[in-house]
Formats: sequence, structure tokens, C-alpha cells
Amino acid sequence: MDEGSLAELLDYEYCAELFRQMRWPNGTRCPHCASAAVEEFCQYQEYFYRYTCPTCGRTFNDKTGTIFEQSKLPLTAWFVGIYLVARGRSTQTISDELGVDYNTALRMTKLIRGCIYCQKVVAKLKGKVEVDEHYQTAGEKGKKKPTHAGGG
Repeated sequence: MDEGSLAELLDYEYCAELFRQMRWPNGTRCPHCASAAVEEFCQYQEYFYRYTCPTCGRTFNDKTGTIFEQSKLPLTAWFVGIYLVARGRSTQTISDELGVDYNTALRMTKLIRGCIYCQKVVAKLKGKVEVDEHYQTAGEKGKKKPTHAGGG
């Protein structure tokens, strides 16, 4: 991070706790089998935890299955990125503000926008969904083949 960047204004511990509250609002669940019978295994990266699931036998951490998984960027940078994307800032502005390469900021914004889009779609598709008409092309199926006059 560049000195004086917006990401430094956020407290990492606060971001980690907020993320954990948002990730597990109804208690920790296995992201692989959705079992609630998970056991805390050990601490992971100072503010996160690693869990084991007796149901499926797999281990996971707080970031597993999220856009933050396998990211080298700190959680504070992601939170600032989310804030800036929500404010409609350009990828170049986000790159400058976070002090990261443009391609890193581009990947980050694509992931964030994808999550925002999915949340909007899921919100619209709650309950019963009715489709009135559906058009699907089937290539040349059902069409007469053209006949050529003459020439043989």
C-alpha cells in the first residue's frame, strides 16, 4: 500500500470481525456440505479461524468460498475496493487509491461487480418465478432445405 492510502484508514481487526459476522450470521457452517456441526481447529492468519467438519471430513477457513480466498491483498484493501466500486469509481481510480497494479484492481472490481450482480439476481428470483414465453433457436431444424433449380 502507498503511504496515506484509503485502505490504511481501516482497522484490519475490525474488518476481519465484520467479515466473520457477515459470513456466518447464523453460526459457522461447512461451505462444502452445509453442516452446522463444525469444530474450530486452530487460528488462521491472526484474525481468522480454521475449522474441521466431522460430517464431510474436510477443513476450511473463514475465507473459503469467498472472493477473498487465496488473495494476497489485505482485507482492508478489499473493503475499500468494495466501497469504491459501490461509489462508481473507475478501475484506474481504485488502482491508484489502493496502490496496486491496474490488472489487480481490474480483477478485484470484476469479482466485486460479479458478487453485486449475483446478489441482485438472487433477490429478484426469491419465491415463485413465472416465465411467460421462451424462445430457443434450434438451428435449421424444421426448415425445408433449399432446392436448387438446374445444375446437376
